[in-house]
Amino acid sequence: MAIAISDRIERGANEHALPASCLTNVGCSMTASADAIADRSFAYGDPCLRNLGRVVSEPGSQAKNRLERKNISVLSVGTIGFSMEPFLKNMEPMERARYYVLNKVSSGYTEALEIFNDPENVNTPVAQYFLGMIYYHGLGVPKDAEKAFRFMSISYEGKNLNASYYLGMMYLKGFGTKKIPNKAMMHLKEAANTVGDSRAELQVGLMYLRGEGLLAPDDEKAFKWVEKAALHSNIEAKFILGQMYRTGCGCDVDMASAFRHLESAAKKGHKGAQILLGNMYLKGEGVRSNKAMAEHWYNVADGKESLT
Repeated sequence: MAIAISDRIERGANEHALPASCLTNVGCSMTASADAIADRSFAYGDPCLRNLGRVVSEPGSQAKNRLERKNISVLSVGTIGFSMEPFLKNMEPMERARYYVLNKVSSGYTEALEIFNDPENVNTPVAQYFLGMIYYHGLGVPKDAEKAFRFMSISYEGKNLNASYYLGMMYLKGFGTKKIPNKAMMHLKEAANTVGDSRAELQVGLMYLRGEGLLAPDDEKAFKWVEKAALHSNIEAKFILGQMYRTGCGCDVDMASAFRHLESAAKKGHKGAQILLGNMYLKGEGVRSNKAMAEHWYNVADGKESLT
């Protein structure tokens, strides 16, 4: 083989280990830091934005038809390879600014910042929310914790519950405010329960797993919240849920379920899951032992082979 598989068995890909109670007979279990998960989730877009409403002026079916035409335009541009510039110019300014931020179009960050700061927009909860995102993630500007917290707080006070996730994360990390775990839990549960944000569901699960803001960790509650996020297609949650099944953390050990969830995350490009999947193929955990498949997934994780 091109690599010594024995050197790969204990490999891991993220920053922190599961609690000691979850590490029985495990080779490389880990969960990502709050920062890593937030950054990775944002890379997939901002799923909680579906309840923000769209910035369009036409009522009813006209607005729907307009959005459908734009969706077709995006598909056509992406498929044929034409420039996005005409499509973007036809957007309303606020809609275009949101597009830049959500799709991480770095060339549009300066324009997005100008649009959100425009006097006609800056006092709206939507613009305040996106300004909070810009300063939280450092999109075209240096990260600014105080500005991020201020804009998110104002947006939240304006009844934008989408801001709950970010406020929860800032209270959890002490980013722009004091670290207050019980407030973090309150906002994250609100984001999970009101706007169905799977990132918030995962973070609540991790707080129960680590015992943050609690008298003690609660593995069973952690499992329920992580499972909920995984069922909502959160890739990081699938990765962590697979580990929980593999180690019996908050649930019975179930190697078949562990394999299923890790495989799902691995096929979506999660490198930690790809490594663990290789380990499971190597050891015959939840699947028949297959050294060739173990090698394949290790190589995929290393970028030496493609997923297809």
